[in-house]
Amino acid sequence: MDTSPLITVEDLRQDHADLTILDVRYRLGGPPGREEFTTGHVPGASYVDLDTALASSPGDPVDERGRHPLPEPADFIAAMQAVGVGLERPVVVYDDWGGRAAARAWWLLRHYGHRSVRVLDGGWPAWLAAGERSRPATSSPSAATSTAARARCGWWAPTPWSASPSSSTREPPSASGGRPSRSTRWQGTCRVP
Repeated sequence: MDTSPLITVEDLRQDHADLTILDVRYRLGGPPGREEFTTGHVPGASYVDLDTALASSPGDPVDERGRHPLPEPADFIAAMQAVGVGLERPVVVYDDWGGRAAARAWWLLRHYGHRSVRVLDGGWPAWLAAGERSRPATSSPSAATSTAARARCGWWAPTPWSASPSSSTREPPSASGGRPSRSTRWQGTCRVP
């Protein structure tokens, strides 16, 4: 198993059938990522919106948490379940924004316990530059996957995090900045056709 946080276009092309691929294209002040995804994406990819899945709503006015505060655990978990992410299947994320949105998705997935997450080296521009095909959203296999099938994926359950200094895990800060006594970790399997 490659431990690099990056995956090349060639490796993605060869292994794409065995991966969950997430398109997280987003540009601050740019076109909405979903529109870009609809125009074309890596075959088999599902779209994940940075504003709604990878961040909580900012305060009004924007508060000390910033423009894109960390998502609440339950919201992030629901978003990942909706796109069929499961523990037994490696995940690849990509964007077209120099890796900014993909890095956030990578970090969040790792933070919540997924151990096999990689970022497409060079993102969407590298995929196109390598001459790879783009698939419009209407023919995406992931778009045809039923919501019920996706709901069976990536079971997440609240489990206690150890606060012990001798533990290999530590209690993470919550999205609101406090230190919860319980957090949500990833557990389960995914069997989406």
